[in-house]
Parts: sequence; C-alpha cells; structure tokens
Amino acid sequence: VKPDGVELGISDDVTSRIESAGLCIDRRKLSVIEPAQVDAIYPDLVTRPFYPAMKESIVGRRALSLIVVGEHSVSETLMDRKGSVFDVSGTVRGDYSLAHSLPDEYRDLYMAGLLTEAMLLDAGFGHVIRDDRMHCDENVIEDARSINAVFFP
Repeated sequence: VKPDGVELGISDDVTSRIESAGLCIDRRKLSVIEPAQVDAIYPDLVTRPFYPAMKESIVGRRALSLIVVGEHSVSETLMDRKGSVFDVSGTVRGDYSLAHSLPDEYRDLYMAGLLTEAMLLDAGFGHVIRDDRMHCDENVIEDARSINAVFFP
C-alpha cells in the first residue's frame, strides 16, 4: 500500500481482502520509504522524465509492504497485476485508483492499446499515476527485487 493509501487508511481493507481470498500474509512491514528503496523497486523508470517527481512524492512517507503467499497470490481478479492506469473495478487496485481523473480520449486510446503508461507519463499525466495507491509486482523477478529492497535492504 503506497503512502497515499496508508494515509487514507485503506491498509486494513487491503489486508482483509487478501486474507479473504484465502491467501496468507507471510510478512508485513510498515516503514518510511527511503530513496534507495524506490530506485531498487523501479529500476526501469529511473531515466524517465517523470521519475524525480514520482520518487519525491513517496520518499519519506510511510508505506505498508506485504509478502503474500498462496496459489496465484498476485491474481488479476484480486490485485489486477497489470498495474495499468485503468485498473479493473472490483480489484483492490481498481477500487483504490484515481484513474478516473484522466480525460476520456486518453482512456480510450490507452484501452485500445495505442498509448502506453509510459507515454501518458511523458505527456504530463504523472499526477494520475502517482495517485495510484497500490504497487503490485508482475513477476517473480520483480517480487524478489521489491522484497530485497524493503525487507532485506
């Protein structure tokens, strides 16, 4: 749960929904985000023009990190692991995202596959992405990277 989500008090609902889905929270850590952690979690973004502002928006703030285990622990039905701006309603990410603030024409182009999230960020819609209240890794490589950055710095 990113800092905006922690500050809005959604952490209990997120953990409850994970556990209700039959998954186990193996580790939980509420901590202040350090600059090195952000760089380790988002190495593919550090050279992007929006990165400094994104990083600044979360460094020094509290986030709730979880290691979730279980079959399909990061499923599209629970977390919408695609991590897109337009998360699916009914998923944890979708229910707590602020993607609706993006103009319809950009949403339509994105949904049609004609715009990527990186293109939206480069076009100045970083505020929409930064308002995303959840982070969810997409694969075991990203999982390991985030787990090491947060739990074993």
